[in-house]
Amino acid sequence: MTERIRPPSKLSSRFRKGTTRRQFLTTTAKTGVGVGVAAALPFVLTPGKAKAAAVIRYADDGGRTGQGRDKMYIKPFMKKTGIEVQTYIGQKNLAKMKAMIKANNLEFDMVNDGGSNQVAASKSGLLEKLDKSKLDLSGHLFPTWQWEDTLAWEYFSGGLGWNEEAIKDPPKTWADYWDVNKYPGRRGFRTRPQYTLEEALMADGVKPKDVYPMDLDRAFKSMDRIKPHVKIWISETAKTIEHLQTKELDYTSTFSGRVFIARAEGLPLNFQFEMPNSSPQNISIMKGAKNYDSCLKLVQWFYNGEAGVEWFTAFIGYGPTTQGTMDKLTAEVKAKLPDPHNPKANWVDVGWWGDNLGDVTKRYKKWLLT
Repeated sequence: MTERIRPPSKLSSRFRKGTTRRQFLTTTAKTGVGVGVAAALPFVLTPGKAKAAAVIRYADDGGRTGQGRDKMYIKPFMKKTGIEVQTYIGQKNLAKMKAMIKANNLEFDMVNDGGSNQVAASKSGLLEKLDKSKLDLSGHLFPTWQWEDTLAWEYFSGGLGWNEEAIKDPPKTWADYWDVNKYPGRRGFRTRPQYTLEEALMADGVKPKDVYPMDLDRAFKSMDRIKPHVKIWISETAKTIEHLQTKELDYTSTFSGRVFIARAEGLPLNFQFEMPNSSPQNISIMKGAKNYDSCLKLVQWFYNGEAGVEWFTAFIGYGPTTQGTMDKLTAEVKAKLPDPHNPKANWVDVGWWGDNLGDVTKRYKKWLLT
């Protein structure tokens, strides 16, 4: 059995409980880049030049999260280093990565994605090893999230988002969300199994601590019950917010940071912190990527670059993996980070998904078509 990866207890001691989880920040949504982080980079960063010293093709999620990373991380990185970053928005799942490696034709050199996908890519031999002699990873809060070829640079909360104009009394548990009579409304789900099958098990009465190893037959039977009531199956994460904004959906499985940056822009959306799926977000270098040393610099930049405090303040519910950045966050922000000791929270077992992602994805896609 793959060892379940859980956050260490020392992180939870830094959380403050005085702030309600429904409170949100609006004052940071339009702040500028430039909030410093204590940790120094081991690379010598030089001012940008008219002609890029190197080019990195970087894959991201798009949407508000992608726009935020472009503003807070990518553009400042290019200015400081003179390295050009070309952002790729599109499919970057395990099947896509395998196809690129097999064809020896990379469309991107680096990928920023959920830990489950990245650990699966690691176990499939699709990633370059990270030369940690050239990285400063001191102060990493999650030692078990430092794989040899992929690094967790943040962690996030997935869960239920809803449109407040349509829903006044949102579900409090996944069992509630499955109760379409007590909680009517147009529902959305993702077209990928990660997080979705965990939600199905918890809706069926499985406690978060018992989700892994997953009882797949039980999970799919639970999904059978909700399937007739799903209005939209969503393939792109950014679309979860779009469908809530346009009122095509009343609620859907989404991510806290996306909901709260949209809320800070004036949209009537909210996020249920009482039923989260929490997971690391990883940065990795593809096997055979060009400009390896330049890619390592971008790995370092995401881990403890200058935008850290602003990023984790604006995207509430997303937390840093470096102690230096954590120390600079306000108590209000920390109160909305995933709590390792919240019995209602499921911490995604990226190791289990690393072993099973390919087979479970095939089964899930087949199920969607039946």
